Amino acid sequence: MKSKPTNTDVRKTIGRNITQLLADRQWSQHRLAQETGDPEMTISRVARGINVPGAGLLLRIADCLGVTTDDLLRRPQKNSRKISG
Repeated sequence: MKSKPTNTDVRKTIGRNITQLLADRQWSQHRLAQETGDPEMTISRVARGINVPGAGLLLRIADCLGVTTDDLLRRPQKNSRKISG
């Protein structure tokens, strides 16, 4: 039986996925902030797993990175580091 993810799990998962996608694209948090139109501090706090983004920000980040919101929310598989996109 799978346990329900906690707020901390969600924050860390989103942050890890964003960080991986930024690395894959060779983008900085600054560039993502420019692309989304959000403050760099906001992007930084989400990417570091400190804050959970609201639905609007999650969608803007997904759109800018060329993935779905589900991709950002998906827990990494044990044998895989790569997420689609």
